[in-house]
Amino acid sequence: MGTIVVLIGVLIIAIGFVILVKGMRINQAVQRYEFENRTDGGVVKFKDFDSSREHVRMQMRAKFVQGFAIFLLVVGAFIFAFGLMVH
Repeated sequence: MGTIVVLIGVLIIAIGFVILVKGMRINQAVQRYEFENRTDGGVVKFKDFDSSREHVRMQMRAKFVQGFAIFLLVVGAFIFAFGLMVH
């Protein structure tokens, strides 16, 4: 029983790491866009209003994905620890 719980914890932690990397890549794409499209005054320029809205959505998506990944990592760690105690 404990071994199965430990394996489930490890699986959740692995999924959390994969999702965290995905969120970091989204965030890197947002930061790259900001770097490449920053004016001398420090303002990020956009082609039109819709592209600025998409940029904000990408920022929010990156934060959500990273937050969800952290949640999975914490849950996986607790399940892993519980499995070790039961084992």
